[in-house]
Amino acid sequence: MGTEEDRATLDKKIGDADAAVAQQQDKLTASEERLREATKGLAAQPGGGQSCQWVIGGDKKHRQRIQRCTTAPATAGLSSQLKSAQSDHESADQALKAANQIRAALDRTTVERNVTDATDAYRKAVSNSQLHSFTAMVFGKDPAEVTEAEIAKFLRVFRLPSSHPRIACVNTFGDDGCPTPVAKAERTARDHRG
Repeated sequence: MGTEEDRATLDKKIGDADAAVAQQQDKLTASEERLREATKGLAAQPGGGQSCQWVIGGDKKHRQRIQRCTTAPATAGLSSQLKSAQSDHESADQALKAANQIRAALDRTTVERNVTDATDAYRKAVSNSQLHSFTAMVFGKDPAEVTEAEIAKFLRVFRLPSSHPRIACVNTFGDDGCPTPVAKAERTARDHRG
């Protein structure tokens, strides 16, 4: 039945989509942990990771006191790790949203409705079928439970004879039990000669 295949295919797609969502959720959780560690490492640097000092600069007439800050080499590495972690986190978040959208699009109601409609149509057709009703009476079953084999048995036993004698013979005894018109003529001729 095609609807059962549809149901099995949908169940597989839903399982695959659920696995993809779980995988993306794990990636997002891992990226959040890396982001948290990078932020914690950068915050732990003394002086915010910079070394600042006051210098006097300018020309002879205009002397100014200027604060110059340099980033510590360890801070630069931590800062790049933080940017990388933020980028990975954003990518993982987008991938999770995409996986959730794909999963949300897989809806069982359409397939279930098709299965129900097909089952209802089959039951209606069976209930309107005299062949199923008669076969069910012979075998003592519900018409919907009658198998193709039982219908075939019923037809073999209760087949009505045809108006043509050859067809009636074949229907009753099978093709091997009924002589052909040529064989019958030969047999009649042999009987008259003998």
